[in-house]
Amino acid sequence: MVSQRTRNAVWQSYLDVSRLGLYYEELTNRYRRYYLSLRMALILSVIGSVASPFTPLSHPAATTALVIATVVLVAADYALDLAKKNAVLHHINVDVARLEARWEALWLRIDDADADELLPLLQQVAFEPPL
Repeated sequence: MVSQRTRNAVWQSYLDVSRLGLYYEELTNRYRRYYLSLRMALILSVIGSVASPFTPLSHPAATTALVIATVVLVAADYALDLAKKNAVLHHINVDVARLEARWEALWLRIDDADADELLPLLQQVAFEPPL
């Protein structure tokens, strides 16, 4: 039989990992939205810069502003490196999800497991890195 203290510790750890998973999932989604927004703005500014001189009512100041906007967006894309941050956050999100699955499996077995059986499972979940 597992003590109430051990049971609470496993439950709290499971909740912590679940919260961490939700946090990284939201952070990954936020950076994905930033990345896609920046890319869409860049595409629109490039299209506007290329099409602007060919429109009958084009103004040189509008063309210049679109070219400057394109340069600023390219510099922001390079400086922020959102694609790399998004990729790193995705891998962290996957690892946390695997860790959460391990804690969930441990929690589901906690009532059936004896204290001697639970210790190796707890060590595996807590100390082995996710695959």
